[in-house]
Amino acid sequence: MFRTIGVFAAAFVFAVALDGLAQQCDVANGVDMTCDSSVAVGSSAQCTLSIKNVGQADCVGNWTTTLGAFDLGTVGSIQGSPLFSSCTSIGDVTLPTPIFNQTVVHSATVCQGSGTLSPGATVTMTGRITPAATFTGSTFIAAYLMTFRRTGTIPGTQQLTSYGGVSIAVSNCTATPNVAGATVSGSPYVVSWNSTSTTAGYEIQEATKPDFSDAITTSTPSTSKTFQHTVTAATTFYYRVRPVVCGGSQGTFGSSTQIVVVPQQPPTSRDFDLVVPLGSTAQVSQDITFTGLTPNAPFTVTTDKPYLTVTPATGTTRSDGSATVTVRGNPSNLGVGANTGTIVITVGSGKGTPSPNDGTTGSKTVSISLVTPVVGNPKGAPPPDALIVPAVAHLEGLASFRSDIRITNAGSTTATYLLSFTPSNSDGTTTGRQTTISVDPGQTVALNDVLKDFFGFAQPADSAGGVLDIRVLAGSAATTFVSSRTYAATANGTYGQFIPAVPVAKFLKAGGGALTLTQVSQSDAFRTNIGILEGLGVGANGRFRVFGPSGESLGEVPWSLRPFEFQQLGSFLSTKLGISAPDARVEVVVDSPAGSVTTYASVLDNKTQDPLAVSPVQTSSLTANRYILPGMSDFASQFSNFHSDIRIFNASGGFVNATATFYPQGNGTPVVRSVGIAPNEIKAYNNVLPTLFGATGTGGSIVVTTPTNTPLIVSGRTYSNDAASGGTFGQFIPAVTPADGVGFGDGPLQVLQLEQSANFRSNLGLNELTGNPVTLHIAAIIPDSKTSPGTDVTLAPNEFRQLGSVLASLNAGNTYNARITVQVTSGSGRVAAYGSVVDNLTTDPTYVPSQK
Repeated sequence: MFRTIGVFAAAFVFAVALDGLAQQCDVANGVDMTCDSSVAVGSSAQCTLSIKNVGQADCVGNWTTTLGAFDLGTVGSIQGSPLFSSCTSIGDVTLPTPIFNQTVVHSATVCQGSGTLSPGATVTMTGRITPAATFTGSTFIAAYLMTFRRTGTIPGTQQLTSYGGVSIAVSNCTATPNVAGATVSGSPYVVSWNSTSTTAGYEIQEATKPDFSDAITTSTPSTSKTFQHTVTAATTFYYRVRPVVCGGSQGTFGSSTQIVVVPQQPPTSRDFDLVVPLGSTAQVSQDITFTGLTPNAPFTVTTDKPYLTVTPATGTTRSDGSATVTVRGNPSNLGVGANTGTIVITVGSGKGTPSPNDGTTGSKTVSISLVTPVVGNPKGAPPPDALIVPAVAHLEGLASFRSDIRITNAGSTTATYLLSFTPSNSDGTTTGRQTTISVDPGQTVALNDVLKDFFGFAQPADSAGGVLDIRVLAGSAATTFVSSRTYAATANGTYGQFIPAVPVAKFLKAGGGALTLTQVSQSDAFRTNIGILEGLGVGANGRFRVFGPSGESLGEVPWSLRPFEFQQLGSFLSTKLGISAPDARVEVVVDSPAGSVTTYASVLDNKTQDPLAVSPVQTSSLTANRYILPGMSDFASQFSNFHSDIRIFNASGGFVNATATFYPQGNGTPVVRSVGIAPNEIKAYNNVLPTLFGATGTGGSIVVTTPTNTPLIVSGRTYSNDAASGGTFGQFIPAVTPADGVGFGDGPLQVLQLEQSANFRSNLGLNELTGNPVTLHIAAIIPDSKTSPGTDVTLAPNEFRQLGSVLASLNAGNTYNARITVQVTSGSGRVAAYGSVVDNLTTDPTYVPSQK
């Protein structure tokens, strides 16, 4: 990349002068960008874009200013003059023409406005620009783009487009190393670090103790070194680096980094995850044992991915009905995240007489997860489009909890994301880990067990929980979609909950009313954990207000959060208020003038430990008169066992006469009921289809309507009853409004995190929202496939339809990390969609709402 000291810029001006003495508006010669001349690694530079009217007449018009960087970094603390004080973070901005080989301003924040700039007056836009954690150069380039369009009649500058960059020296005597968080035994990995002001090379120390008391020191002239270790137990290796000479004296060690080298997994595991650093080319291996097969029978083993091979490919099962094979994976040319394939064993007849339960086939999944280097950096002030996953976990205990993340780049150019993990109960401005990933256009990356694989919590005793922050460094937040599933992993399968990513712009600030959580329960059947986190990095305090189903106050609980802090309060109603309440409501209010928060409720079945996550609603933003709950059901047979409970909360100040209509799947006859709801009351209907509508053995959608726009929170829970424990396995279903759906001419809905395999099946739910017909095209986006199988579906007015095992119906085969798009191709209706991902062993469903 070209580097220069100082400022480089280009400008395109259209100006008219009536004569040499005429008073003119002139901003073309008054644009200037200045930045701090140098910064230390990990620090930010203050940059100021100034615009001065150097003419003799007013400049009246529309103004747009953009601040960002040609290199990857983050932009924060933006302040614009009143003339253009409406500022938005938008990601990448393309320049009109290249300048010094630069075509895109990354991490751009745009400020806009209109008005008058008087002769001699100056307006400014300021911000702090921080090089990305992965930046290792010595010169970082901040960038700006400014446009002016005249609306007055004064001669002079009519329109101006000016853009350029400023070089910022990045220099210090501290080398900060980084390395992948984890890797498998025997796989080479690279420790790298930033260059410093030295020509004498570096010393790197490797240790197995965090205090480096057993360190081994080696020297190298470069800014990286390769290591490799074979282990039989998970082992953490620590690294720190110093320049041999810097600034005329011996360099000092900076912060350290670490990697966990893990041995092979137990061969009888349900699935396998082989973690290696991105860019690795050395093969990795894993032994796999299949059990429950026909004894003493010939077998054949195959795989559906070209980067996986199996030996032996044929053989004979043991007398106990088991067979062990070795799977080797080639990570060369694989993309970041989990690349998953299926290993299938097929068994012929044995020498003896088979019993009725003899196994003839079996399958297991193998993932090669390519991970990126981690640095121990806290995070800075976020742009408004930063996406926050409020809870991620890698926890050990009575149940082992894991979090899988999916990130989709639906744009047309490669996107780069900064991922920051902040541990719970900590100040995120001083504690955290960061990594950076790039995602190709149209690609969805799978970050399985994200805290273990990407952030290095890979020791058997490691337990970590907290918040994942996702920021766009290159690309567009508008075409970025994120989903998350946190689940309990057991030998018998998984029990999970969907946790949505929340934009920082939707966090609650003081004066914004309250965030409301319904379906909060503390009883013999359920307990509820409440999570809360601060999003702006400035700290906040406020209160939880707790209410009963009739609106009666059950108490208040104060909360206080440090910058970026996340807290989860277990069994909230019991531990904080000492009460039980099967149908409570919790409101979160912010009292401090600074800071912003979001919250969630995790409701756990006490008998099965199955969780479901309840998302908050800001009632002041509700303006609908039509709320639709898809996926409501009542099935009780040997083949199907699903039921639905719903809650309707009236957040208005008056009595509401609502109408609830059940639309059965298959266009059966609708059933209509009147529902009266007092102010601040929660109407609770358990097993709603038979109890409210008299409908059994069916499923469909429930539509709640009101005569005028009314703030209602309508939510449902669809679940299966577990005969063994007497508990339930369920999924939370929030109501949608017509505004949440898409119609003809809109972009497609995105449904992430879908899978069709021996472990999971995925259903797709579709619902027409307005009472008008509509035709849709459904397409499956499958990793490693050049085609997107699809189908067209026509929905009648108000129709609900669920497509069972949708990926199988599209002949996608074993599919991991799939995404489905739903686009309206004709008709006047509007549509919402969801995925229901069902664990085949536990039958536990996870509801994944569509995004747009």
